Order: sequence, then C-alpha cells, then structure tokens
Amino acid sequence: MKRIFLYMVILLLSGAAFPAEPSAEEMDQLKQQVEDLNRNCRYLAELHSDLNIAATAVMDKSDVQLNYIQRTVIFADIARMVCEYQAQFLSLTPYIRSEVRADFFTLRVQSLDEAVFETNEARKVLKVYAAYIENDAVRKIISEAEGAVGATIEMYEKLAEMLKPFIGSSGSGQ
Repeated sequence: MKRIFLYMVILLLSGAAFPAEPSAEEMDQLKQQVEDLNRNCRYLAELHSDLNIAATAVMDKSDVQLNYIQRTVIFADIARMVCEYQAQFLSLTPYIRSEVRADFFTLRVQSLDEAVFETNEARKVLKVYAAYIENDAVRKIISEAEGAVGATIEMYEKLAEMLKPFIGSSGSGQ
C-alpha cells in the first residue's frame, strides 16, 4: 500500500513540477513569430522616421501642428521600443537552459501582457492626435502606424498564447 501511495505521489509531483517542453515544431513556430515581430519592429522604426521627416516639413508652418506630430512621433517610438524589447528577449529562447525555460516563459507571458497594455495605450494616443492633424500625408503615416501597432498587439497576444502551455506552476494562476 505504501509503495502504491509513493508511486502516486511521485507521479503527481513530477507532472506538477515539470511543465511540458515545447516540441521542435513549436519552437520553429515560436521562432517564426519572433522573426515576424522583428520585421514589424523595423516597420515601426521606418514609420517613426517618416513621422520625424513629416514634422520637419511643417516646422515653419504651424507650431500647433508640429506639436501634434511630435507627440505622435513619441508614442510611435514607445510602441517601437516595447516591440524591440519583446523581440530581443524572445529571441533568446533557444539559448535558455531547458530546466529554467518554464520560468523564462512565465516571465515572458507576464511581460507580453504588459506590452499589450502599453502598446494599446500608445495606439490610443496615436488615434487621438491623428484627429487633429491637418496634413493628409501625415494622417496617412499615422494611420499606417496605428495599423502596425495593432498588428504588434496581435503578435504579442499570439506569442503569449503559444507560451502559456509551457509556463511554470507559479504563472498558471493568472
């Protein structure tokens, strides 16, 4: 009887203590998502640059318009920086030792959730300022930035869902 009880305890503890490891196919999917996120970061950087150029074009015309454009530049840059931060950390996944990978995934899921919030706030501000921009070309760039930021949020959510099956037991209570 003691032996059966001992086997049951060991079986239960081993299942709870060691979350599943991602398969090679799941790691490839994760790698592809991180590469997509990196591409999106570069696109956000291009849009940030385009907004900076647009700001210099209206510099002599209207201080108010310049102010609005500069603010959109700031929030587009925040979205880009958050994106780059997430992409850099997620690109480390293959180099994380398997025995601590569950903890790494737990932290990444928490960080991705925070990134969704921060990036969504930046997107909201972009929408607000876009309504006050008079220049159609600048509004178009801001609209593209909003779309890129929205795509980034979707990528964060997809990445978090991909990682959740592999997080440690301390992160599963979220």
